[in-house]
Amino acid sequence: MALSPEPRFLRCAERKFAGCRNIRVQRAGFSPRAGLPDRLSGDLLLVDGRDAALPEAELYRLLSELRSRSDTRNAAILVVLPEDRAMVQAMALDLGANDLVPDGASAQELVLRASGLIADKRRNDALRDTVRTGLRAAVTDPLTGLFNRRYALPHMENMADRATEGGQRIAVMVLDIDHFKDINDTYGHAAGDEILQQVAGRLRDSLRPVDLLARIGGEEFLVAIPESDSHHARRSAQRLCRVISDTPFYVHGDTHAIPVTMSIGVSLSGPGPDPVFPAVTDATGDLVRAADLALYAAKGSGRNTVSLSAA
Repeated sequence: MALSPEPRFLRCAERKFAGCRNIRVQRAGFSPRAGLPDRLSGDLLLVDGRDAALPEAELYRLLSELRSRSDTRNAAILVVLPEDRAMVQAMALDLGANDLVPDGASAQELVLRASGLIADKRRNDALRDTVRTGLRAAVTDPLTGLFNRRYALPHMENMADRATEGGQRIAVMVLDIDHFKDINDTYGHAAGDEILQQVAGRLRDSLRPVDLLARIGGEEFLVAIPESDSHHARRSAQRLCRVISDTPFYVHGDTHAIPVTMSIGVSLSGPGPDPVFPAVTDATGDLVRAADLALYAAKGSGRNTVSLSAA
């Protein structure tokens, strides 16, 4: 994309790239007073940095803005500058320009510089995607797409710290699919995997963006809800139980309904006092262990139910 307040520069840039099959030029005129368009796109931004088009201060402001905007932060920037402006050239590079080209450069030089910058930019994009994918894989469960234990426990600790600072409480739930081994034995492991995915989807759709949802074991899930209390925690857990039990599950290619239920144990962080949670804890490990003990109580009470921690 060519950026300049001068239409003549934009037309000239378009002509110079006209014979290049791999580069398509878009023109974006702007004025220093009005600023840049709301939306810019492109692998390369060709900036007219000549003094007649942009005074030094405006050029510096433009480069800073291009590097700060989300839509242009990773674009390659090629600035057209006169060769006798060494200080301006140095400042342009310092503010984020990837390369400089002299005013009056031939079309061949301009195309070669632009092509090299575009290739570098696309390699960097691919590298960023690889890193992003790796980071996502490190903290997510590959089957359900939920966060995994590695992410969930430190994140829950941060939630608990923020809650304590604000005088709030967080509810922690450990959820377990009832008789999941029987589902695997009866319908097969492929069906079991599909049930896990559907359970994860129902739970995700039933929680808020601020709530934490993770798969922490085979058929075990973890939920943390900020700004909660015993009444809210119980109602939320009961609602999640109904979300799973009220609608049968169907696996791909089978019209047979599979009934699925879930048991949930709940604990609550400080501060107290609370008539349902008389013993208050803020340690993340203690919260999970307390919810786990409550889960065992729910299993012992006949399953498909909610149990609140007594400690």
